[in-house]
Amino acid sequence: MKHHIYSLLTLLLLCASCNQSGKDVPPTITLTGEIINNSEPLSSPVIWAVDDSTAYLTSFSDRYLIDRFRLAGDSAYIIERIGKKGTGPFEMPYCTVSYSTDTKQLSLYNNNTKSIVTYDMSANADSCLNIDFTPNWPAGAVLHNVCGLRNNDLLCTVRWTTDSASTEISKPWFMRIDHEDNTVHPVKGFDIEDNESTPIHTKGLLYVPNSRFARRPNHDQFVYTADNSRYMEIFTVENDSIRDRKIVLDQLPEYTVDSTNGMPRITSGETAYGIIPVATEKYIYCLMPRCTLNDLKQVFMGNMPDKFKGTACDYQFKGDVQVYDWDGNLIKTLSLNPMVINIMVSQDDRYIYGMSEDEDSETLFMRYPIPE
Repeated sequence: MKHHIYSLLTLLLLCASCNQSGKDVPPTITLTGEIINNSEPLSSPVIWAVDDSTAYLTSFSDRYLIDRFRLAGDSAYIIERIGKKGTGPFEMPYCTVSYSTDTKQLSLYNNNTKSIVTYDMSANADSCLNIDFTPNWPAGAVLHNVCGLRNNDLLCTVRWTTDSASTEISKPWFMRIDHEDNTVHPVKGFDIEDNESTPIHTKGLLYVPNSRFARRPNHDQFVYTADNSRYMEIFTVENDSIRDRKIVLDQLPEYTVDSTNGMPRITSGETAYGIIPVATEKYIYCLMPRCTLNDLKQVFMGNMPDKFKGTACDYQFKGDVQVYDWDGNLIKTLSLNPMVINIMVSQDDRYIYGMSEDEDSETLFMRYPIPE
């Protein structure tokens, strides 16, 4: 009899422990998308921003331009076309588009002309400012991504073209461009500590051109994700310094050091690439990668893995969105059906918007209602 009582007590304790641990596991919620009908076809799988009832997408008729859509119910109507197309050697698309929902500033950076055009979308697309920062730009620096600050200055990531790896990544990774006088200022404090190797090697993995960052509306607080690892951190920019750094994800790939250039070479074939962060006032939405280095090798060799076969299943498509608060806590995971290339989120946290495709590989503009 005692044996049965002890067994029952043990079982109850185990169940209680399981229930308690289950409370700490953030839920996974499947979201089924709704197709948004467009006033004209879409050709690009890129959505750049969503603000209130407006969406910014790469133009169907000309990939050098941005189309601004009005969202109404299950339809989207084009309002205006934004941007300027160059001629000759300057026929290059804007490589970076940044929109701030609080300042209503749309910034288009052209890597070919080395210029940034900012539009005040609270007025109209004709109200624009051309930021010519090239006279003040440091030699050897290549601008990659930009994001607007609350005062309309621009925070940008920079890669340095030097012969020495140690010299390159010892220079500032972030720069600030003053929107009034076009001066350029280094932003200090973004240094990676690496206890297992030298800081140089870790920086070579985390400071890469395709890394992404997004600003929290109404704050100068940012989320930063590295392109070739599951790395994410939150920080604040103040007086040209990065402060209050909080590393949320730090899954770095295994690597060896290249003997020719001293830079790290990834050796872990299971490294997943390209977390895409989106920031709202309350949350950080991270579209998580599912393509590894081994997957890419198979794709480029013509051997498509089974998980990439089917409608909206190509290796560029992603389905899981991890939602974090601004303290770095994982709140929930949203599983999108169908999967998408990239996402944007409404500032009231009610909808995720993304670009998917149908069985004929035609681009679809999708909306995913987020349950409260």
